[in-house]
Amino acid sequence: MVADATFFLYSNEMSPEDITVIEGNSFSGLRTDTDNAYFLHLPEPLCDRYLAVACYSSQLQSTFVQLIPLENLREIPNHFRNFILIFSFLFLLVSGAFAFFTYRLVKKPVNDFMEKFRQLGDGNFGISMVPVYSYEYNELVENFNKMSYRLEHLVRENYEQTIHIQAAELKQLQAQINPHFLYNSFIFIENMISTGDYVTAEKFLYHLSKYYEYLTRSSSDTVSLKEEYSHMINYLSIQNMRFEDIFDLEIEALPEKYQTIPVPRLILQPLAENIVKHGLIPGKEEAVIRIFTTLRAQNYLCITIENTGNITAEELCHIQEILSENSQHTAGIGMNNIHTRLKLYYHDDSCGLETTASSLGGLCVTVVIRR
Repeated sequence: MVADATFFLYSNEMSPEDITVIEGNSFSGLRTDTDNAYFLHLPEPLCDRYLAVACYSSQLQSTFVQLIPLENLREIPNHFRNFILIFSFLFLLVSGAFAFFTYRLVKKPVNDFMEKFRQLGDGNFGISMVPVYSYEYNELVENFNKMSYRLEHLVRENYEQTIHIQAAELKQLQAQINPHFLYNSFIFIENMISTGDYVTAEKFLYHLSKYYEYLTRSSSDTVSLKEEYSHMINYLSIQNMRFEDIFDLEIEALPEKYQTIPVPRLILQPLAENIVKHGLIPGKEEAVIRIFTTLRAQNYLCITIENTGNITAEELCHIQEILSENSQHTAGIGMNNIHTRLKLYYHDDSCGLETTASSLGGLCVTVVIRR
């Protein structure tokens, strides 16, 4: 059955010539058995320029044919491509803006906190942060600043207390006059005078007077290295004259260019005293106390005091533990006092005392100071 009428739906892009050709043709393939749309085959040359879609309406007893220029269909992918490009650009723009604001509001504040905590861990107490972000961040900044200032206060307070304690111990050590040492010195002088050895007695009295003059002088807690070095030599000279058969002294002269270096008082003589009291074995032949200076890197001067003996690994380890733990063990209180004062004086953990086994067999103590 053929439809009563066929209607063609033209687009505005169709030329009059094409319309004339279409209306002058009788199309085969028109269907009246279905109301669904279907593609209709067009004769040449129309099939190269148009797409025909036909649909039969049983109610109107008519067939409608929609002619769509192929050029319009080819433009659809271009429009879609443009849409995709615009959408991608907007997506990247929005993503970049989101990433920037996320970095500024989250990542950068976290990085700032990490950097400040790193500085705090390095000992830079008292640092502060500026509140510039959100309310929550500013709250953290305020508490961080309070913590930093509190730490700085506690560290300064502890440092000042340590300084006072060490200064008090120094004053006590400085004011301490060993009655046995003084008594034995007088006996030695008496023996020298009674035997007519006035030269030795005079020399001994000179060293003894210089020793007590330095020990009782309290004008300053800081002296030149030359003064401190001479005080140690005075003490050792006194002991060497008293115990001339026990040990020999091998003392290197202090280089002139280092003589004016300021150092804390009483950092050398107590070490020499410990060597004499605990490091020498009475009756042992060829006992030696050796003192010399060396340079370390660019900034440090080392003064080494060593002696002969037979120190064991356990004894050396015990002394090193006393220094490392700041123990107030009786045998090591003098060395601890010197070790702590040097670190506080120079604000440098590389300064202080170092103990090793001596090449002579006994103990080797090195005083490390800045030059």
